[in-house]
Amino acid sequence: MDPVKLNQLKQFIQQCKSNPSILSDPSLSFFRDYIESLGGVSSVQLMAPEITAKSHVVDESDDEIDDVENDATT
Repeated sequence: MDPVKLNQLKQFIQQCKSNPSILSDPSLSFFRDYIESLGGVSSVQLMAPEITAKSHVVDESDDEIDDVENDATT
């Protein structure tokens, strides 16, 4: 591999280590996909638990919430 390109790659990896949010850039989706295919975790995956956690929230009706609020005030 060309030593100049190898050095550029090393610098890019250092940037990713210092600021993983770089990988959220849509133009780097191919690189995120590659990292993930090797079993690595990207910054996008690290944000995924927040999204997943929201999907596990139990829906409660307004009446149930009002009941809890009323219980807390009494």
